[in-house]
Amino acid sequence: MLIGSGEIEHAMKTRFNLLLMSTAMDGYKLTADFEISEKEFYQTRFHTSFSLQNSMNKNRYNQWMIEKYSSHIPPWVVWETCPFYLNIAFYRYFLKQSRYHDVIFTTLDGVRHLRNAAAHHNCLLIPTSQSINPTEQLAPLLMNLFETSNVNNDSAMTLAKSDPLIHDFACLICTNVNLIRDSAHNSAVLAATDLLKNLVNLYANYQTENHLYKQPEAVISLLSAFVNIDRNTPCLLTSRPTRKQGRRLIKRKDNK
Repeated sequence: MLIGSGEIEHAMKTRFNLLLMSTAMDGYKLTADFEISEKEFYQTRFHTSFSLQNSMNKNRYNQWMIEKYSSHIPPWVVWETCPFYLNIAFYRYFLKQSRYHDVIFTTLDGVRHLRNAAAHHNCLLIPTSQSINPTEQLAPLLMNLFETSNVNNDSAMTLAKSDPLIHDFACLICTNVNLIRDSAHNSAVLAATDLLKNLVNLYANYQTENHLYKQPEAVISLLSAFVNIDRNTPCLLTSRPTRKQGRRLIKRKDNK
């Protein structure tokens, strides 16, 4: 994808590593506990078994590390060998166990869906009858994105609630702003925006109320917001993960 879903995947693993190092958690135990949790989930939800070993993508470049750490798996082996969906599940498990809150933890699935569709050359600009369950955190992130960038948001905000492409693309934009935090893609994004504007003008010559007209309009709004947002301005969209502090139990000394 243009905005770099591969970079998002790498940045998520980097953030995971930095957060893990800031805790006193044992990475090996974290991985083992995560596997136990996934086994319980797969058995309950799908009535099937699960193992990290079977989930690893084995090839000539990583077979050695899989064999070396087969009995005691560190987090970085999971990051290097397991598919994106499993790394997302691993990250969420870590956030729960460490009491960290990351504002983009609910948008990662949208990134994954769009990444997989693009990787398999699926046709994206088509109407769909499939209903979606909008990502919980997306609406406030989008409001923050458009308010900060001063871009018209009507079309994108509406379609993000029901259209799979716009929903997942909005997740991609918001996640990229939060994780990547640079403007290296801006020239390519501006070129893509100009192309889409030309397509919208062509569609307008034929039919004004058309799904293929509304989708590019929403994408243009998202791309324009992506370029215009100030990543140095503190806001919900650029907030870093924060750790929830547990309540400390203070024993009162009784003089009796």
